[in-house]
Amino acid sequence: MAKPRGQQVGMTLRRRRELTQFLNELAESGDANAAGWLLLLDALERRELTRG
Repeated sequence: MAKPRGQQVGMTLRRRRELTQFLNELAESGDANAAGWLLLLDALERRELTRG
């Protein structure tokens, strides 16, 4: 039997900014993985803006 899933909660704008700031700090210190996530987040945000 499948385990029931909890409520799916969307990320708040504040939390999204905090995450972006955290990833930016990591990327500036040389973390290539964090830099990659920043690029992905940027692409997703641009896609959201163009969709409407």
